[in-house]
Amino acid sequence: MKLQYTLKMQKKAQFWYADFLLALLILITISFLFVRSVSDLGSKQDQIFSLTSDAFSISNSLMSQPHCPSVPGNCTADWLTSNNGRVGFISLGKVQQENLTSFINLNRNDYEKSKLLLGTVNDYIFFFEDNNGPIQIELYGNSSNYYYGKPGINILADINTESLVKTTRFVYLNNNGNTRRIVRLAIVVW
Repeated sequence: MKLQYTLKMQKKAQFWYADFLLALLILITISFLFVRSVSDLGSKQDQIFSLTSDAFSISNSLMSQPHCPSVPGNCTADWLTSNNGRVGFISLGKVQQENLTSFINLNRNDYEKSKLLLGTVNDYIFFFEDNNGPIQIELYGNSSNYYYGKPGINILADINTESLVKTTRFVYLNNNGNTRRIVRLAIVVW
């Protein structure tokens, strides 16, 4: 009888031991998933903070008057040949057509250098928009793209990323006589 009772107790102990191991495995799995999701959340917040900081920095640069140390008036040549100068195309709240053209030429010829001059490692585009959406800019008498910055971006839907930040500033646009009104300058960073 005692032997039978001892065998019965060993089986119960084995049963409780298996339950304990299963519960411990579930607890470890849940803890791992929790720690992983919390650390991912932190890295996502850091990425959003970096994008927001770059968006404001780019916005402030574009809203400033450019500085071209060696060739005043022709910033494209200066920006492409050296890392000197300050990027921008707005003076007194108005888009200066020559400066805008110089900056768009910089983007077309050397997008990576434009990122360097703007002080960002993230990709960006900028565009002008009104209540009807993006505005086409006329350069050299020809209509140009809607979006400037990252080459090959023709519509916002082309941006393939998990996180992006858009910032907007208001400027006066006089686009070769076609557009004379206050519009939004939008900068998208990803």
